[in-house]
Formats: sequence, C-alpha cells, structure tokens
Amino acid sequence: MKRILIIVPYFGVGGTISSLCAFLENVDPSILKVDIFARKRTGVYIDKLPNCRILPENVFLSSKLFNANIVKKIFCRGLHYMNYALSKAGWSIYPITCKLGGRQIETEAYDAVISYQESLSEFVSYLPSKKRIAWIRSEYERYLKVGGKKEEIPCFKRIDTVVAVSEFAKRSFLKVHPWHSNVITINNYMNIEGVRKRSEDKSQIDKEFKKGDFTIISIGRISPVKQFEKTPAILQKV
Repeated sequence: MKRILIIVPYFGVGGTISSLCAFLENVDPSILKVDIFARKRTGVYIDKLPNCRILPENVFLSSKLFNANIVKKIFCRGLHYMNYALSKAGWSIYPITCKLGGRQIETEAYDAVISYQESLSEFVSYLPSKKRIAWIRSEYERYLKVGGKKEEIPCFKRIDTVVAVSEFAKRSFLKVHPWHSNVITINNYMNIEGVRKRSEDKSQIDKEFKKGDFTIISIGRISPVKQFEKTPAILQKV
C-alpha cells in the first residue's frame, strides 16, 4: 500500500479543496492511504473529506494554532513573526521549522508529500521526504506577477515532480522554469454527476432568476488572478 501526505492551506470553500474532495472520492483506501495536513485547521470541509485522515495541528508547521495551550500558541506565533522579520533581510527559518515539524509528523515515512496549491511549494520543498510533488493550478506567470515574483529555482530544485492541472498551466510554468525536467499534466478531478444534480435543484433559486432569461453567474474571489475582466469577451465568443 502506498502512503501520501497532502498539504493544503486550510479547509475552506474553493477550487483547491473541492478538487481534492473529488479526488478523494475516487481513492481506494485498500490501495492508497491518504493523510491531509492543513496549515490552518479551519473551514467547512474539515469533516467532509472522504477516504483520508486529517492530521492534528503542529507547533512548527501550522500557521496558527487553535487547539493548543497558550504556551504553544505564543511559541507558534513567535516563529511566524520571526520568519516574517527575517524575510525582510532575505533570510528564512522555514528550513529549520519544516525539518523539525516534518520529523514530528514523520513526513519521511510517506511515499510522497504533495503541496496541493502553488503557495505551498516552498513550504513542502523543505519537508523531509522520499519524494516531493508540487501542484500548479493557475497561469503561473500571472500568479507570480500578482503575488510578487521571487527567486524560485532553489525551491523547485527540491521538488521532484510538478503537476499542472492543464496543458496551458504546464506551458505557463515551463515559461518560468524551462529547466525543470519533470512537469506533467493531471486534469482536476470533477464530480460531474454531483454538478448535474445541483444544477437540477431549483429550490434555492432567487425569484429574480426565474424570469426565463439566460443568466450566467461568475463566482470567485475578487482577485486579479481570477481574471473576471475577461468574462464578457469569452461570453461573446460563446
């Protein structure tokens, strides 16, 4: 049996967690054992993910502790404030805290440790592991532009495999890191039947949308990376 550890930012609503949920629904626990570690242990999906085990908080790896005593909470926040201050001078204590936390949750015991979102690639690159995998979910050039481009080559030299959710995402990543020799495409898992069933449920539709007009609603956070400004041009072509 293979064992993998998936790292997520938290269990909130969004594309990352919904695609993870769809993936887990297709996991055979007799073949693949999946553990999930969230850097922030909050969100509506915390008790809704199937075929997996949710790991507890860790004082070195969690971005914020909720279920710990006051000493551990202060220590955890102190580490993050220290790392933030040092980052202004180009330094980081991530390598140390990730190594210590990784030993506590035994990351080297897994066949692979996976960062399930771009923002976690550097974090996972420091964890002790047999194999490290980074998931890329967006137009990578734009992601870096919005988030502030930084030196990533050392990080991705520690990543064994980069998984892009589309050929477009793969090409975008390779424009930034053409040197990486192991970049593959795995499309997002989707619960198609679940989407169809929800589309047939009319019980919660507001009366404003029952007039017979054709209505399209774009849903997502108001962020440049979502590119909502392109919606009218796309719909015109459709």
